[in-house]
Amino acid sequence: MSLSPSVQARVSVLVVILETQLDRREESGAAGAFRARRSGFDVRTGVASAVCANPDSGTMSRIPKWKIEKTKVKVVFRLQFHATHIPQGWDKLFVSFIPIDTGKATAKTNKVNVRNGSCKWPDPIYETTRFLQDTRTKKYDEKHYKLVVAMGSSRSSLLGDVTINLSGFADALKPSSISLPLANCDFSTTLHVTVQLLTSKTGFREFEQQRELSVKGVQTISSHKNDP
Repeated sequence: MSLSPSVQARVSVLVVILETQLDRREESGAAGAFRARRSGFDVRTGVASAVCANPDSGTMSRIPKWKIEKTKVKVVFRLQFHATHIPQGWDKLFVSFIPIDTGKATAKTNKVNVRNGSCKWPDPIYETTRFLQDTRTKKYDEKHYKLVVAMGSSRSSLLGDVTINLSGFADALKPSSISLPLANCDFSTTLHVTVQLLTSKTGFREFEQQRELSVKGVQTISSHKNDP
């Protein structure tokens, strides 16, 4: 079947019109992507950034517009512990203080006798650490620690453990107490933790004195070992 010359001419005109419209759409899309790149908006991720020229290389470099800046803040905490609802058969207990990120105990309480299902450790644990703080929002990154209550180091001598986020107490100028049921425990034992941020007005001098005594004690033990 053959088309008449007039019909062929009309078909040719329609083809040209369609091709022109497609070319315009492609140019429009390319121009939009180019404008998005110039404005620093990533059409793929939806993240905006600032774009500036590098006069040395003659190229454009992209700098994040909302860069999160964080600073390290050194803090010292005093923690005290009291356990209740301890079952029979658990005579002497201690608490191990373990940073989650290292998995190694940095401090331990002394062993204390259990009386009437309760155990209170008189000596506190001091923890010196650093928090990451957002300079804009002033919020701290979370920093978790595990507190393990046990009679010894074997698995069968572990009564249970709890996890605590110390950054939640970064502004605890006054002692703040929380009660945490022991996990991995077949009993209803609860560990009560009192946390306080130490400053020059809230016991930091006491912490310094305790640290000096600890250092002197280590030096004394070392000197005795070196004696003939």
